[in-house]
Amino acid sequence: MKALVVNQLSKEYKTKKAVHDISFSLETGEVFALLGRNGAGKSTTINMLTGILTPTSGTIEILNTPYRHMNKIKQRIGVLPDNSNYYSEMTAIQHMKFFAQVKGVSARKDSLVDLLESVGLGEDLGRKIGQFSLGMRKKLGIAQALIGSPELIFLDEPTSTLDVESALQIRQLIGTLASKGITIFMTSHNLEEIERICDRVAILNHGKIEKMGTLEQLREAHTRSINITIKYQASDQSEESLWLDRLQQMAGAVQCKTPYVEIELDEEEVIPEIVQAAVECKIRIYSIERERISLENIFLDEKLA
Repeated sequence: MKALVVNQLSKEYKTKKAVHDISFSLETGEVFALLGRNGAGKSTTINMLTGILTPTSGTIEILNTPYRHMNKIKQRIGVLPDNSNYYSEMTAIQHMKFFAQVKGVSARKDSLVDLLESVGLGEDLGRKIGQFSLGMRKKLGIAQALIGSPELIFLDEPTSTLDVESALQIRQLIGTLASKGITIFMTSHNLEEIERICDRVAILNHGKIEKMGTLEQLREAHTRSINITIKYQASDQSEESLWLDRLQQMAGAVQCKTPYVEIELDEEEVIPEIVQAAVECKIRIYSIERERISLENIFLDEKLA
């Protein structure tokens, strides 16, 4: 079942078109990330999907429910906006009770306590929010988004302002939620984090989706050559020279920095031939590492400049 279906969604203002006819869908239990530079249209998109902004054109279907029934949809989704406002005099548990009422869902106190504990606020239930750090407020916002057992959760920068340990805790929580069949739609500037936890990624640029797919699909589309590094040992210099000469015939570029050799290939099918040549030249191979293109490389592709 599709948890979210977006078709030709646009948002226009008087002076500009912030989002241009974007289309995508999310499978149930998928962790999906929307990336883009500041001003690319991420916040506008997530605000349309959560009912904060009204689209200029296009259609949205959330949990098999048309967008016009957003009041019903809101009871089945959770939202962590990038900037959350809180009543500073409320305690954490009071805020959770208040938000459950606003959302129109019934929630027992012990279930709300469990949510606060899941984000690391179990010891701060009775503490006033005005005394919370930015990181603690972010955790509270995530706990708030989980009220009512939502089937789809929108997380805008869920680990920004968090320390390393807290960010790891939130990443693990996102993984746990996805394993239970809960769909996650998130934005983040932490590209390493996205690589670790997301199933698919869309890159937004000037309001348009420029690239979308799994990380492997994006890497494959971005890869122009295959680069490998081999750690080796030669029994004598003549055999090493013979092997390197053979590599020059097989590869586009070869650079030797003993005991390593860096090789650029057009296709990975050549790798077994390189190993066979090493065996014939009595070269001992200790490791072969293939360069993996990072999400940062893809994001900063000159096409998106």
